[in-house]
Amino acid sequence: MASGEQAEPETLLNLFRDKIKGRGVRGMVGLQRIFNIMDDDNSGSLSQREFIKACKDFKVGISEENTPSLFAKFDQNGDGTMSYDEFLSMLRGKLSPTRMKAIKQSYQALADRCGGRFTVDYVKKIYNASRHLDCIQGKRTADNILVEFIETFDVHHNLGGEDAYVSQEEWEDYYHSLSAIEDSDQYFINNLSNVYGLTPPKDSPLKANGAAAAVNRPSPSIPADGDYLPTSKPGKVYRSGMESG
Repeated sequence: MASGEQAEPETLLNLFRDKIKGRGVRGMVGLQRIFNIMDDDNSGSLSQREFIKACKDFKVGISEENTPSLFAKFDQNGDGTMSYDEFLSMLRGKLSPTRMKAIKQSYQALADRCGGRFTVDYVKKIYNASRHLDCIQGKRTADNILVEFIETFDVHHNLGGEDAYVSQEEWEDYYHSLSAIEDSDQYFINNLSNVYGLTPPKDSPLKANGAAAAVNRPSPSIPADGDYLPTSKPGKVYRSGMESG
């Protein structure tokens, strides 16, 4: 939005979401990390000044004159700060019961394979990018998809600490972010099944053969230089609770 042009808060929020969504999962995870970096005192919240700087650094395309209005939209309780929970709630929206069920079932399926819990390295080892629907439909290469997944999953995992194991909360949080950039339930759920080679239970929303039920959607724009994943080492992040609808 051009400098000096005023816009309604809801319009600004939609522009902000569209900008992040257009950058794919790299954009979503990168913005969460910028929030963490800007939160110098590990309070789990940002001031308006910190938020304005974060928007500049992330190049969201909203002028400095409009950023306070956007900040007020995120500051849902009106206390003058934007908490991590408020930020993620407004940015990602609610997770539908169908998607949450699929995410929970996928986590449990991998945990069952590994005696109750699994590591980050295990996830990266079994992730099969060639079964991702973007690859099946010829939109992106398996190498491109795999690099994006490893990069974003590593960054997201490091936001919560240095434990080698993937907690259910962390799994749900990562896939909630990924869900926010995908409009189609079918596409999202089929991919979740495909890439991990899952055989879903009878009552599962997961599909055993996502390729047969593939639906078309535009691929996200992937920045070549990785600018949306800052390299500064993060500290503690206050995780938001997952909504199951």
